[in-house]
Amino acid sequence: MNPKVETIAAVVGVLTSLLMAYLPKFKDWFENLDSLMKRLFQLMLAAIIVSALYGLACAGRTAILTCDNDGLWDAVQIFVFYAIANQSTYTFIKRTPKKYASSDDQMIG
Repeated sequence: MNPKVETIAAVVGVLTSLLMAYLPKFKDWFENLDSLMKRLFQLMLAAIIVSALYGLACAGRTAILTCDNDGLWDAVQIFVFYAIANQSTYTFIKRTPKKYASSDDQMIG
């Protein structure tokens, strides 16, 4: 597999995680999901994107992947790079609400 494809997969994984955290309206919908559903949604999105790439390769519409066993293995690797970058970014940017004890703004916990 081309190292550029691995890098692109990782960058797209980071970007989708950032969009889910900061894109107006979508962010509000996404924040209402519990933590497990957020992660599963992001992995489902990755599976759809990679499946579409493989399907396009089999249709002869893209040269990113090939429509054979090697191309399928490359698709699995792209999914893994995407998922690692996406989930790592999600974990890094996930915010926890701060609780204050009183009006003098001392943080608890």
